[in-house]
Amino acid sequence: MNAIYNIFILIFFLILGITLTNHPIQIVKVHENDTANSKKIIDKIGDNANASFYNIDLNKIKTEVEKISWIYKVNVEKTWPNKLDVKIIEHSPVAVWNSSWALSKTGDVFYIEKKLDKNYPTIDAKINNNYVKDIFLLINNFFNEKYIQISSVNFVSQSLIQIEIEKGPIIKVDQSNAKKDLEKFFANFEKIFSTNNPFNLIKIIDLRYQFGIAIEYN
Repeated sequence: MNAIYNIFILIFFLILGITLTNHPIQIVKVHENDTANSKKIIDKIGDNANASFYNIDLNKIKTEVEKISWIYKVNVEKTWPNKLDVKIIEHSPVAVWNSSWALSKTGDVFYIEKKLDKNYPTIDAKINNNYVKDIFLLINNFFNEKYIQISSVNFVSQSLIQIEIEKGPIIKVDQSNAKKDLEKFFANFEKIFSTNNPFNLIKIIDLRYQFGIAIEYN
């Protein structure tokens, strides 16, 4: 009797295993607003979705989709019986770097594959390194808190970084000592600029002096 029972259990699990193995993923839902981008993501998933519900490799799909430059993070989930949900978090750009690249608020640099949703400040720098990122984010974070819009940050030479403010002045700083000089300038910003000395009426602010700064008015 036990032998018959064991054979029945074995057959049951064998049939169940075959049923589950042959239950393919039929629906791939990409949670992304742009239809064209969704198609690109589905194309990137490709044959990785051609698996059964229980055999599909979610980590492999996540890795493949995160290779798309403008994607920051991906969450892949499966829903019984045949659905795959791919949830996308995109990079949040804060600047366009040398026309073809963008810098995100987390400090990631990614290739611009699709049209950006608005005009961002530009970075002009022949080098692509952490120094440029750190300096730009220092500048951008400070002026964002003041609701002041940056137009561009140009790393002109080893002795000059030029910051252009939208409807405001050009700020010049020595690249070799930029972080220290900018932090000092920002710490004294409220003392220097007031109702009697408004920031937006200034043409040039030059921080390349050992003592003090030079200000040229419009």
